[in-house]
Amino acid sequence: MTTRGKCSADFEPATIQLSILGVEREVSLPVPRGESSPLELLPIAREISRQATGVALEAAASRGEHVPCRAGCAACCRHLVPLSSLEAVALADLIAALAPERRSVIRDRFAGAVRRMETEGILDPDAPKGRSSLCAQSRADESLWENASRRYFALRIPCPFLENENCSIYEHRPMSCREYHVTTPAELCAVWNSGAKETERPVRMSEELADVMSSLFDVHALLIPLPLLLEWAEVHGEKLRKTRAGEVMFRALLDQLGDDAPQP
Repeated sequence: MTTRGKCSADFEPATIQLSILGVEREVSLPVPRGESSPLELLPIAREISRQATGVALEAAASRGEHVPCRAGCAACCRHLVPLSSLEAVALADLIAALAPERRSVIRDRFAGAVRRMETEGILDPDAPKGRSSLCAQSRADESLWENASRRYFALRIPCPFLENENCSIYEHRPMSCREYHVTTPAELCAVWNSGAKETERPVRMSEELADVMSSLFDVHALLIPLPLLLEWAEVHGEKLRKTRAGEVMFRALLDQLGDDAPQP
């Protein structure tokens, strides 16, 4: 993906030109003014991700490929979802703002998922809170994340936000969930390495945000497994409570996206 930006004098609003899979899109974005929370980047990142995903879905449709993903089809909600540090803090804040009874239910689900991962050797039970690393079993054909993800999926641990096979935080769902679609029959999604075919992902926004937060706020976590978000945010979240100039953060995100664009 490549980007070209033009902003008004106060940097709000801003219009950027996106080049996505050879398609040009002009997008207006609400850029924060002055000293701002990094959480203000999320609506911007989500809109860029939405535009990129939309182009990929249109390309799939033009090839006659059908995307069966729909509400109630929740096999992907049992995958080990990666989060950027910014998403982890935003979701921790979302949980903290719930009514006490509801908050307790969600926190218990997170705790249960973590205990199960520890019991099954996917997490080190002796590691201190604030961890983001996983325990992998040695296999030459898998990365650490792939190994842990396969073992996690085999446990069929539902996302703590999943209720009645539907996402209870759909408007706030992680970037990885927003960007993931398949064009093969839905039943293949319930089997690991079944040959399910994903649509292209022109941007992996969680990874981009992780890099931006690392450079701006000295947050060194790579991607955080979703079940660990509460304990990670409790230990490290204050780093993302600081403020920076909205223009600086916006430009850093665009620069990051530009740097990761495929080169001709």
